[in-house]
Amino acid sequence: MSIKFKNGLPVKFEGYESPNALDVITFFDDFLTTSISDTNDAATWDKTLTGSGTAALLDATDADHDAMGGCVVLTPHTTNTDVASIIAHGEAFELVVGSELYFETRFSPTDVSAVGCFIGLSGTDANANAGLVNGVGIQQTASAFNIISDDTSGDVQTDALTVAAPADGVWYNFAFKWDGVSKIDFYFSTADNELEWVHSLSTATTADLVPVNLSLTPTVEAVALTGCSGDAIWVDYVLCQMTRRRA
Repeated sequence: MSIKFKNGLPVKFEGYESPNALDVITFFDDFLTTSISDTNDAATWDKTLTGSGTAALLDATDADHDAMGGCVVLTPHTTNTDVASIIAHGEAFELVVGSELYFETRFSPTDVSAVGCFIGLSGTDANANAGLVNGVGIQQTASAFNIISDDTSGDVQTDALTVAAPADGVWYNFAFKWDGVSKIDFYFSTADNELEWVHSLSTATTADLVPVNLSLTPTVEAVALTGCSGDAIWVDYVLCQMTRRRA
């Protein structure tokens, strides 16, 4: 007996034509339910904290409209460079030839002079902001947004974006798309504006340090900057999708 047609759930994957969920691996967290744990592999996200930092789901209130639909808040300890990070266990994603990949998130810093962040994919790096080890994503500092990437070379590539300077309490949208061949395109916007192309990295440029053929996983890190005291990074959601390998 054989089955010619597969019945799967419909799925949306930016730029990909197949609507079948069986052809697309999807990781999505809207932070509506408990998904973070101090115990390794006990929940969706493994939590790493220094000092008295926290990483917890936000309880919405009637007046706090930004918390509707779920939100995780990462608050690092007050010592400079202390971190509060969550890392999805499993390292289930790769930038590999033959499989497209899409990553998207929405986040907001409460005080850009006091707290920064890294959001993207890493090889389970809980200190990505200080020196990313295997991965790619966006870094927010006190004064800039950067695209950072690292392969196995031991270096970190940093490209500053000129789209906007970080501001307190503003929501930012960030995404990148690996084309399954050689290039990553990055997209960025503020508030409810549409994502727009802002940068590219390519395996044809050695200095871009594109982390191909490395096991990666969604990673979110808040890092304490000068004067951090209860300042935080709010994250609305994290999405990562790639085409299923059937070789």
